[in-house]
Amino acid sequence: MQLGLPIGWAIQQPVSLRTAAGVDTGGVFTIFEPLRADRGETMVALNPRQWDAMLGPCEDIPAGRLCRSAAMTAGDLQAYRILRATLELGEVEPVGQADLAGNLVTRIHGVALPAPDGLGLLDLIAPQLAAE
Repeated sequence: MQLGLPIGWAIQQPVSLRTAAGVDTGGVFTIFEPLRADRGETMVALNPRQWDAMLGPCEDIPAGRLCRSAAMTAGDLQAYRILRATLELGEVEPVGQADLAGNLVTRIHGVALPAPDGLGLLDLIAPQLAAE
């Protein structure tokens, strides 16, 4: 799995999805949550086995089914858009540190990520690279 994890968000240990007979489906389940005390029910789930529509919307992406809480702040929705644009499963070529910034910018091209004045895209998704 490869993704751009938004600043202030955590990922739970990904789990390989298997059928009842124990056959690996090639899918992965995991949950992403903001790292703040007032997060409430805010979460994003990749390939949840059961997701009630009352919890929030889901959409199909190349990595599977991505679901999110219905009530999200603007910042949480921005994090969701980053996850949706960058999640990849399967054989993914490793990206070197030198290529990481350009790779992330290319992968989320066209995704609306409004930034406060004076902040660039890398300041939001990879601040450790923005200073370089």
